Amino acid sequence: MRTFLHITNTWFLSVLVCGMGISVLLVYPEHGFMGDENIFTTFFITVLVGSLGGLPSLLLSWLFLSLIMESPMQVNWKIVCWYAAVMLAILFNLQIIALLAGGSKAGIEIIVFAWPVYAVVFVTLTIRIKQFLLLIAYYSEKIKL
Repeated sequence: MRTFLHITNTWFLSVLVCGMGISVLLVYPEHGFMGDENIFTTFFITVLVGSLGGLPSLLLSWLFLSLIMESPMQVNWKIVCWYAAVMLAILFNLQIIALLAGGSKAGIEIIVFAWPVYAVVFVTLTIRIKQFLLLIAYYSEKIKL
């Protein structure tokens, strides 16, 4: 249950940060192509679409984190594996979206177009590194018992 809570909190934080960033980029008066829109409406729609679209990543990350926590790796390798696993979950999710949208070339374009998502996830994982280390400590104590 702790892994799912950790994943959910991290996922929700990343959706909020990504929603804020994309909303500002879309509505920014000089550079955004939706300059006349309300930023709060854009933020709400972005968070809603990001939450629904990111559900497969949430579930895959939960599976990956469970495997990482049970592995006998050192803490540094668990951190590296966690970053890589989350990025892989996002790539897999983007490929599912591209497949559902149709078109083989869309898969490559959506990977490049989603660069803000990768940046936000990296920042969010870095922000929540202390909670990740506490989760590792909890599971190491649990294994020792």
